[in-house]
Amino acid sequence: MWRDYMKTWHDLGINHVQFNMVDNEILYATQKEPEKYGELMVRIAGYSAHFVEVNKITQDAIIA
Repeated sequence: MWRDYMKTWHDLGINHVQFNMVDNEILYATQKEPEKYGELMVRIAGYSAHFVEVNKITQDAIIA
């Protein structure tokens, strides 16, 4: 399944893909208690950022 997913990206000519390998439950927990998850990093449109430093709108978009 993962291989098929990656092949589809390749077949579509998309040469840049970013993945956040974090469970949504952890992201929700981070929103509730950011002091416990200060080192959690996410990829956002070509750069990495600490999830707790990203605004709520962007956090919600990542979770979605």
